[in-house]
Amino acid sequence: NNYQLDPPVLPQKNNKNIVVPSLSANRLDDTLTSYQEQLKQVEQQLLIMNNHQPVNWNSPKQVSQVLFGRPDMSTNKHVLDGMAATNILAKLVLEYRTLNQKIK
Repeated sequence: NNYQLDPPVLPQKNNKNIVVPSLSANRLDDTLTSYQEQLKQVEQQLLIMNNHQPVNWNSPKQVSQVLFGRPDMSTNKHVLDGMAATNILAKLVLEYRTLNQKIK
């Protein structure tokens, strides 16, 4: 990875400055495109795993219904992390949510 670093200086409340590396605009566009492509692949896998039934994978109730057969179970990161080692659907939901957050 060749990142183009432009170190802007950001003032802090304590009057100290920190140097924060930034990526060039083109590199950010490439990264965003990569995340979007990965998200599409994960969405396709989720669709296949869920018998081609569309689901809002950000909806706790809908994900709970798919994973547990009822809409009132927790599907937070901690719960899904615990399931991910043995449940591919939980792993994919985590991946989906992570990528979705990176895109926003």
